[in-house]
Amino acid sequence: MELNYLNWTYDFVLPACLNLLLLTVWFQTNAFIEYAKILVVGNKFLKVDEFEGESRMTGVNYPEFLQLNYNCFFTRLISCPYCILFWLCVVQSTATSNPLIGIVVYYPTIFLYFLLQLIVKKINEE
Repeated sequence: MELNYLNWTYDFVLPACLNLLLLTVWFQTNAFIEYAKILVVGNKFLKVDEFEGESRMTGVNYPEFLQLNYNCFFTRLISCPYCILFWLCVVQSTATSNPLIGIVVYYPTIFLYFLLQLIVKKINEE
């Protein structure tokens, strides 16, 4: 039985990289807020102005802001990298022909996410 590396890459590496990108953008940048500011609804519904004011004073990111100010199940869910990644993997498992993809992708992705955080923290300390 020959292992097809191209299929393996598309089946496992690509979803892991996509999940890592989404986690990094959501938790480590303000890209979501920057794009939400373009929308008129974004300012009212997503509390962009309130977030920017608090972020200037405290330095919190958007998921932390939501959890601190609007603490409910949904905000706790979207401010937890383990939870978001779990649901991303569930969606990927149901959307692809390989239902085990979520199980295989979850652990390397969460490991790489926290490794990336550690590397960035070490770089910023120097």
